[in-house]
Amino acid sequence: LACHAAGKLELWSLDPLERRVSLDRAVVEVPVWVGSRLLIATAESLEWVEGDRVNVAVAGGGWWPISGGEAAFATRGVAARSLQPDGTIIEFTICSATRSTTVVAAGELHVGCDDGVLRSYDSRGTPSAELPLGARPAWSTVEGYPGGLLVGWLKGGVQVLEPRAGQWGTLLPGISGSVLALQPVPGTALVLALGESGGPRIWNPDV
Repeated sequence: LACHAAGKLELWSLDPLERRVSLDRAVVEVPVWVGSRLLIATAESLEWVEGDRVNVAVAGGGWWPISGGEAAFATRGVAARSLQPDGTIIEFTICSATRSTTVVAAGELHVGCDDGVLRSYDSRGTPSAELPLGARPAWSTVEGYPGGLLVGWLKGGVQVLEPRAGQWGTLLPGISGSVLALQPVPGTALVLALGESGGPRIWNPDV
């Protein structure tokens, strides 16, 4: 577990619950786990944290770290970096997008672009899929999901999308108004969604 506040970064174990590492790091974005390492952003750089060791991954501030399993990316505006396991950094350009619609799933970076198109990039920065989602503001958020993506709609409801095949799952109802947040439940096929209509909803898209 990683916690950060007031210029401190702490790493905790959960069983037993105890603090393992405390570092003087002013973290400016939500840290992300990449395997056993933590990727953090400070005002000066993007950094790897492994135990009590800190190494600079990308110099310069303004980077937003994004991770999914062993894949790690970072974006800053339309600039993107793919951080390879061997330390290689691949630079490429993405479309303009809001942060809530830039996610990593199945080892690829998926970007819900401001022009209404979902674009996917592999770990080498090569475009792998392009799928129109409809002109904004038809959709509100995109989130990673095993085997594809979750797309939340402003009109309500959530759908599972397999971007390379362009295949859509059944619309999951129950939310009226914009879908504000989506979260897969780890270790299950369940999806937790929060919308303007009130309390959270839980679905199993496989049923």
